[in-house]
This record gives sequence, C-alpha cells and structure tokens, in this order.
Amino acid sequence: NGRSNKYFTNCDFSNHKAFYSFGSELRNDLIPYIEKEFNASTDRNDRAMAGLSMGGMQTINIGINECLDIISWFGAFSAAPTSLEASETAANIKEKFVDYEVNYFYNICGTEDGTALAYATAATKDLTTLCDKFVEGKNFEWVTKPGGHDFNIWYDGFESFAKIVFNK
Repeated sequence: NGRSNKYFTNCDFSNHKAFYSFGSELRNDLIPYIEKEFNASTDRNDRAMAGLSMGGMQTINIGINECLDIISWFGAFSAAPTSLEASETAANIKEKFVDYEVNYFYNICGTEDGTALAYATAATKDLTTLCDKFVEGKNFEWVTKPGGHDFNIWYDGFESFAKIVFNK
C-alpha cells in the first residue's frame, strides 16, 4: 500500500514519514523478494511503477527520484500535493541518474481536481523543457481531462499506462 512499516504502526495515518520511507523497502526488500520468489527479471527495462494520488507522488518522488537505476516505466495519476517539483526532479536526474534512460512517463489529472491538479502540473508538465530524459510524444505524456480526484480519471490513466507498458 505504499506505506513503510517502519513508520506505519497501529494504523496511524497521520505519520506521513511512512510514505517517504517506502523507497528503501521497495529497493531493499520488495524488489529482491519478488525477483527471488517469482524468478522475475532483474532488468530495469522490465519494471514499472505507477500509482494514483499518494501513489502518484511516490512514483515521482521515489520511483523517478530514487529508483531510476532499477525502474524505467512510470505512471502518475493525479499525483498528490507532496510531489517534488519538476525542477527538483530534473536536477536530481542530472546529478544521480545521468546514465539511465526513462522508457516512459505517463501522467494524467482531472481538470477539476482541486486536490492535485496544480501540484501534478508543477511536478511533471515542464519536465520536457528541464531535462532531456523526457521527450513529449516519445517517452513522456501529460494528459488532462474533465474530472476530479477520482476513479474516473484513475481508471482511464491506468488503462492508458498499461497499454503503453505492455505493448513495449
């Protein structure tokens, strides 16, 4: 569910550290477990990360900004307000991940989404001008459509992202 157990105890939803420490568990525990138990590929080009709302934030903050060396496909659906801004992501990639390509980064948000639209826009829309790892129409897509912070947008986002990832 994207919350690290280190900071998430007794269903304490107020402790947001649990969302940010998930990156360590993803890299050090979850991915190695999946590789071992399911004989899964270790190739970053065979891995995708996507999420809605807070999961969209984690896709940006953790997937792209912490794990670009082990994941190459990303989908953010109405990324939450705590997403890093595009300038921070671009700078981080240029500093830490210059040797890694992004296979695809798909983003969607509802035009009436009062929770995420401004933040998702700030986190993603300008990446193509700030970082050469993202090229509109090649490996980057920013989509807005009528709707709010809800499953109508998220279902559409997941369907579109799944078609991109599984038709690679």
